[in-house]
Amino acid sequence: MEWVLLVAIVILCVHYFRHREEKRIEAAAEPVIAAALATHARALYIQREQLKKIDPYGNVDYAKFFEHLPYFIENVIARDLRENRLDVSILKNQRYVKDLLTRIGWAIVAEAEKEQEHDLSLVKTGIEYELFCKRKLERAGWSVRTTPATGDQGADLIAEKNGLITILQCKFWSQPVGNKAVQEAYAAKAFHKADFAAVVTNAAYTAAAQQLAQTSAVLLLHHQALSDLDNQLTCNHSASLVSN
Repeated sequence: MEWVLLVAIVILCVHYFRHREEKRIEAAAEPVIAAALATHARALYIQREQLKKIDPYGNVDYAKFFEHLPYFIENVIARDLRENRLDVSILKNQRYVKDLLTRIGWAIVAEAEKEQEHDLSLVKTGIEYELFCKRKLERAGWSVRTTPATGDQGADLIAEKNGLITILQCKFWSQPVGNKAVQEAYAAKAFHKADFAAVVTNAAYTAAAQQLAQTSAVLLLHHQALSDLDNQLTCNHSASLVSN
């Protein structure tokens, strides 16, 4: 019996010291992981918005984003741990990875809560502006998907509502938007076989762009008008019929 008790004590000691070592590794990694989540929360949020899909019934599918998360853990979290000469073995611990995924989720939620419909202060890039416009359209009842960075043929967003498809060129500019954006939107409408085409910006439009848009039936919008896109398209379509 004594040897059984001895074995039991050895096993308990092994578990105790292993658990203590895991906690030590986790504690050492915590500042690095916290910094990584703080640094990349917005990028993760943008990735989630770009990769999500919404079906015709309004169901949101984040499967593609979930497939992206192991890449983030391996190429960002693990990279940062290695650069700080810390043990990456904790990323093989299922319990720890599950907790880490939960933390990533909360970081994204916190970032999403910062986003306000009429607040452009967080928008710094063209991609962020596309997502800003996408959210405004979704709030107005449109099903919206983003296009790849290349090969979009001039369409940044493809919006659908009541069986009608609208392609949008999004321009986050500090100067007035010119003819090129109108031409790209017009070409994208044909390529995607859409019903309508529009350019949306935070800036103004040149006189030449306005003239070309009128003759090509491309709607020129400020992003504040996206909440009323249905009526904007109807009025623009009626005006184009009268002019023709």
